[in-house]
Amino acid sequence: HREEVIVAQDLLVLPERFFVALLDDKTNTSIKAIANEFCNNFNRYSSKGLGPAFFGAPGAGKTHAAAAVARIVNTRGVQTYWASTVEELNLVLDLKDYRVKSYFTKKDILKNTEFVLFDDFGQLTDFPRIRELFFEIVDHRYSWKLPTLFTANFTISQDIDWEREIGQCFNTSLARRIKDMSQGLAFST
Repeated sequence: HREEVIVAQDLLVLPERFFVALLDDKTNTSIKAIANEFCNNFNRYSSKGLGPAFFGAPGAGKTHAAAAVARIVNTRGVQTYWASTVEELNLVLDLKDYRVKSYFTKKDILKNTEFVLFDDFGQLTDFPRIRELFFEIVDHRYSWKLPTLFTANFTISQDIDWEREIGQCFNTSLARRIKDMSQGLAFST
């Protein structure tokens, strides 16, 4: 059965650089098209557990677009949580190491919030404990069909094998889940 968690109504706290992020003329047109498609049809995608995945080189506008999506979806009443992935998961593990009760609360927020954004998850490659925690969270969100947005500095075309590209840094199970969770909503430079 699904784990129940009581969380604050407004969880969205964006990094200062992205407080006013918009999908505007400066946004990459392909990213903007995917972001608008997702935002305009959130209920349809959400019911299937789908969310965007923005991959590409640094500076492509992935994080900016993700922040704009977060702002749009959140203003429509969707409980949204922004996770700077490495920092957020390090915090969760620190709480676990110190046997602090808030460890479970923080982990539950990442697992069960209606819409979560994992920014720069590709930076987890050097942190085995964090990768395991990340898989646990993504696997939970995948199993319960909770929409999730991912950004990373991977370059993946629609023709390449996701399992090979992401799997070489993580594992094929995580790669398959992210691919399934972003079906039709993936962008890569």
